[in-house]
Amino acid sequence: MSLGWAIFVSLSLGCGFWLSKSVTKSGAVSGSLLAFTFALAANLGPFFGFATFVLLGLWSSKFGAGKKKSLGVFQNEKGPRSWIHAVANCGFGAMFVLVGYFSPSLLHPELAALMAGGSLAAVCADTMASEWGTYLGGNPRDVLTWQQVKIGTDGAVTWPGTLCGLMGAALIALAMVDLTGGYHHNFLLLLVAGVIGNFADSVFGATIQPYLGKHGGSLVNAMCALVGGTIAGLI
Repeated sequence: MSLGWAIFVSLSLGCGFWLSKSVTKSGAVSGSLLAFTFALAANLGPFFGFATFVLLGLWSSKFGAGKKKSLGVFQNEKGPRSWIHAVANCGFGAMFVLVGYFSPSLLHPELAALMAGGSLAAVCADTMASEWGTYLGGNPRDVLTWQQVKIGTDGAVTWPGTLCGLMGAALIALAMVDLTGGYHHNFLLLLVAGVIGNFADSVFGATIQPYLGKHGGSLVNAMCALVGGTIAGLI
């Protein structure tokens, strides 16, 4: 994407974020900057992956609001999302793109795009698993001990949530597969990276998140993104 188009599209998305009332002013600005960064990638895959993640995330968070409120797990009750949420979910993906853009000898731009895709697939899987898993119900179990826990417990998983997480990773992979080098195996690569990143998020949630304080959830999301991107790069 040309620099001019990247600026125009990122500003337009930032305005859209702000008008949606789902993010704060800082969230809209950071979202716009992230969109611009992903538009600098070697191909359009990361940008479309980012746009897909944002749309799916906003829709999934708002869907079934009444039921989620009754369960005490409605994310939007905490207020619109700020720059912290945006950077936690997409910061590492954007970092991969920037390294590939400014230091191609250190990280090949096409590989950087794939790693950004793996990162986005992971956080999208986590978001879909959490939001839709809560809505669809099931018996939440601790990912490590497999003991039944209450809904909303950090590190808890359900079969409906796991399947929705798989779908989230697949949707990101589908949005990027024809744009990340044109290789058909990239779909499976991104899918695997997303699933492993989502699993890592659950493990981090069950082990270290309770000790990370106020922004523990955001820190775990960032680690989920890092794992997803790293797995994509290793594969």
